[in-house]
Amino acid sequence: MSSSLSSLSRLSDLSDLSEYLEKLSSFLRAHFPNCILIPTKSNSKVPVEGASNSKNPLVVHKGVSIDKLWKDWDEKHKDNCSKGLLIVMRSHMLVLDVDDEDVAHRLLEDFPTLKRTATQKTSSGYHFFFRRTAACDQMGLFDKARCLFDSDKNVLPIDIKTVCSTGTGGAISIFPSPNKKWIRALYDHPPIDLPDDLFEYILDHGLPIAPDLSIIHAGIKSGEAWTTTRCENKVLFQADSTAIELINFNFPGEESAKIDFLKATLKASTVATKNKLAFLKNAHAGAVGHAIRHQFGLGWAIIVNNNNININTDSEFARTPDSAFDTILISSGILADIIAINERDVYTFHADTGLWRIGSVNKAACLIRKAAGSGVLKNVLNEIDIKYLQSCDGPVKVLRSIITTFEDAKFTERLNKLPDGCIAFDNGLYDVRKDTLRPFLREDFISATIGYSYTAKSSGLEDYEFVRDFYSQVLPVQEEREYFQMAIARALFAPKNQAKMFMILCDERDGSNGKTTLMRAVESVFGDYRAFTERDFLYEASASPNAAAANFLAYIGKRLAFFDEPSSSDGLIKRLDTRRLKDLTSGDSRIRGRMLHSSDIVDARWEALIVIACNESNFPSIDATDAPFVKRMKALKMRSLFLPPPQYQKRIEDGDDLYIFQMGDDEFKERLNTRARMAHMHILMDAFRLTMDALVEPACIAEMVDKIILSSDPRVLKATEFIEQHIDFNPVRTKEAASKHYYAWITQKDLLNCFWDWYSEDDSRGNREFRKHLDKSLDKKSSWKGVLQRAMEAKGRRVITIHPVVDAVQTTLLAFDRVSWKSTKDDVSF
Repeated sequence: MSSSLSSLSRLSDLSDLSEYLEKLSSFLRAHFPNCILIPTKSNSKVPVEGASNSKNPLVVHKGVSIDKLWKDWDEKHKDNCSKGLLIVMRSHMLVLDVDDEDVAHRLLEDFPTLKRTATQKTSSGYHFFFRRTAACDQMGLFDKARCLFDSDKNVLPIDIKTVCSTGTGGAISIFPSPNKKWIRALYDHPPIDLPDDLFEYILDHGLPIAPDLSIIHAGIKSGEAWTTTRCENKVLFQADSTAIELINFNFPGEESAKIDFLKATLKASTVATKNKLAFLKNAHAGAVGHAIRHQFGLGWAIIVNNNNININTDSEFARTPDSAFDTILISSGILADIIAINERDVYTFHADTGLWRIGSVNKAACLIRKAAGSGVLKNVLNEIDIKYLQSCDGPVKVLRSIITTFEDAKFTERLNKLPDGCIAFDNGLYDVRKDTLRPFLREDFISATIGYSYTAKSSGLEDYEFVRDFYSQVLPVQEEREYFQMAIARALFAPKNQAKMFMILCDERDGSNGKTTLMRAVESVFGDYRAFTERDFLYEASASPNAAAANFLAYIGKRLAFFDEPSSSDGLIKRLDTRRLKDLTSGDSRIRGRMLHSSDIVDARWEALIVIACNESNFPSIDATDAPFVKRMKALKMRSLFLPPPQYQKRIEDGDDLYIFQMGDDEFKERLNTRARMAHMHILMDAFRLTMDALVEPACIAEMVDKIILSSDPRVLKATEFIEQHIDFNPVRTKEAASKHYYAWITQKDLLNCFWDWYSEDDSRGNREFRKHLDKSLDKKSSWKGVLQRAMEAKGRRVITIHPVVDAVQTTLLAFDRVSWKSTKDDVSF
């Protein structure tokens, strides 16, 4: 985010707001003069000026000229916008209003051009701003709510905001309306033309759109002579006895109703009813028929039938059959750029970017249309075949008929499988070890990049030192700093070789230790390789494997999953899902579940490093007896404290300067997360070049894990209470035992029995409350065995096999060595 946008999101006084409104209105007047600004009442779309019952802002201003509306803006409206503001789009502008963040992030992945256009954050999603194209007018793409559907016909949370079919304007709320914040402001990032692939997505996921015939008719000469024929077959015309001369209109079928009529080769047939005939009579006579005939120079029979009779023109019989195009498309090399993973989803290779992009068969058909128009097919096909492959439904039918030729259901498993040490930047594939950058190749099978371009280290040395200085403050101990950087670097550059671990950044001080600032900076380096996480993903999930996983799609293909401040307050009902975390850190783990807004079950490999930032005393509830899980916990101590300047100066003056640093302002964070991002990347590259072997753990990790266990499993605290009361960890070696290797021990069995007697017979109020809130499945004698073992380990004693001599006989026991009861076991009152 630029500094201008950063300040825009926190306007605090009238001068800032006035400057913003001046930039906004100047931009609209220059580029979208028919899109006007209207102030609204607080938290609504009701105009400040007008009747209180007018919810539509255009009712108030209907019939008013644009000049008059802009004059009103200058003279009275621009000083009255602090509560809310609308853009009323009378022409040229189109906004995609996505009311769900999951859906928005999926669109951003499928259509990277969304990152280049004006974008606004809302309370539940995003607004993406575009310039309308001629295709929008030709296809009748107007203002509509909830008009898109997924493959199961479920409504998608997407509205299209643009000019209405009646000619009035659609309205969209913008900043400073409540819960609106510019990510990319209109005047800094002008709306781009609605991309062809996104337009096709809208058509593919929408209901058939009726064409705006006036748009087509506007380009047709008046007085055009039409050749008409009366058919004597009364069966065909029983729907209406009106003269056929009145019906010079070719009404398209379902497939053709979605596409550009001016480029379509349509069947010359119409399924007619009285209602349809009435529509045809009132339509512009022969508009579509003439447009097609004029475009391709073919004569078309305009025939109306009521029996679904398939009637073809002579050109239908002269062209190559759909299924026979396979040889031509294979030999031309076009099919090498098209891979279908099922009947609905197709990947196409784009030579200009070197990337594979997912879309529908309609999207893949664009490659064939282009090749038929000016590419490799133009010189090998006859004129009729070329026109057929340039039509809208022609190449789609061809692809569907030969789909088995280019189908590969496992293609997605080959995507984005980069060698260790390689990263897909926007400007090419970079090899960290070789320090080389090259363009993408088709055989790289790259469909997603990190989201920004590579630049050399030499171009940002000042930023490089800036990031290094920040690291020296937030992780002041060198071995801990190097451990963190190496772990993060391995996750970024070698996700397939992840260690069996997840990282916890623990806070020992009262907040403000920089752990979140650090991880936000790391997330910015990972770019599109980082997941958009939800805390629910950490907690025990539904028992059904087909339940929709929390933000499931966000984790597929990602290399970092950061969870900020999950806490015991989140986990009062939901325990930390230790089973899931073990599975995801197994080294070869997969995730399986149903994505939100879809019935599809997805199975994908997990590659992300999980990082959790939290206070060690507030960690969510876990089962401390699960040794494999505990072993994978790598808790790093956050030792520093960042304070505002006045508090920082006072602490320095008081002589308390150990790991105390001055807190950075918004400009500091903006530099860290944007301008210095590539410098940060180079620091991680340097760390990766050094980390060839296993990571060496700093001593603080085991210490912090023990602290987390004590606070996150209340049973450990209860066991520790018993141990501290009744066990001596420094027993005296008697003269009689001076020569013995084993002189003091407590068996694991004795420890469990004595504890259970003490615990089960304790009828104090505190113990009753403790047992009341404890899961019944955990309040069994057998479940305390591992808890006691964990509590003893925290005291430095592990259960081992010992071989003491008892009564002159050597025995074998599972016991804790060098401990004893503070008084004899029989004398202790349990």
